[in-house]
Amino acid sequence: MNLTMIGHSTMLVEVEGMRVIVDPFFAPSLMSISRRTVPPSLTAEQAAQRCDLVLVTHNHPDHCDPAFFDALPAETPVLVPDGFRFLGRYEPPQRITPLAEWASEHFDGLEVTCTPAAHPGVACGFVLAGDGRSLYLAGDTNPAPFFASVRDRLAPQTAALPLKNFRLGPGMTAATIGDAVTALGVSRVIGIHVHLVMKSRLLSIGNPESPTREALSAVHPDVEFVIPAPGDVLSV
Repeated sequence: MNLTMIGHSTMLVEVEGMRVIVDPFFAPSLMSISRRTVPPSLTAEQAAQRCDLVLVTHNHPDHCDPAFFDALPAETPVLVPDGFRFLGRYEPPQRITPLAEWASEHFDGLEVTCTPAAHPGVACGFVLAGDGRSLYLAGDTNPAPFFASVRDRLAPQTAALPLKNFRLGPGMTAATIGDAVTALGVSRVIGIHVHLVMKSRLLSIGNPESPTREALSAVHPDVEFVIPAPGDVLSV
């Protein structure tokens, strides 16, 4: 199982011969209120050409980019949380499959399970299991009691967790990362949701990497913590 960071929360996961795009977002900014700190490593068109399956955790624009779906072949399956709707009047040409919490879909040797998320509106996370590995893709979530259920039901070894860098946004903080990792029982944390920052100083809380790393190391010195840059490839 290999993970390529495209940028922000957008990732390419290669497992069981499949290429999975997670939370596609390729625009240079979010509604003119934010900016990328570094460009994505792939364009929407390039990602769409390298994709066998799409996972969307929720419909916010920085996780669900119409430009990507316009470029994606119509036969490519897309998994979303139950109750999901695209924003506005956008209707993608692809087959959209909603999943209830804890429901799973199978693609040959790959199992994809929908998990809860603590985020406004309709949202979820996913756990990918294949090639003897299990990866928790938390999407946009705050720490929540269901982390222990993710551990007990699905036992991921690695978790891709959002780090809080917007005052009004979701994610793990230095105060919560230790308990979150304890509940999940993972041995590796991949920090995501960090390549997009608010332009307003009132909404931005700065780079969360150093305080989060220090807090996690104090509680779980044996847990690996990495924030991949766009283009970085990790063996999960």
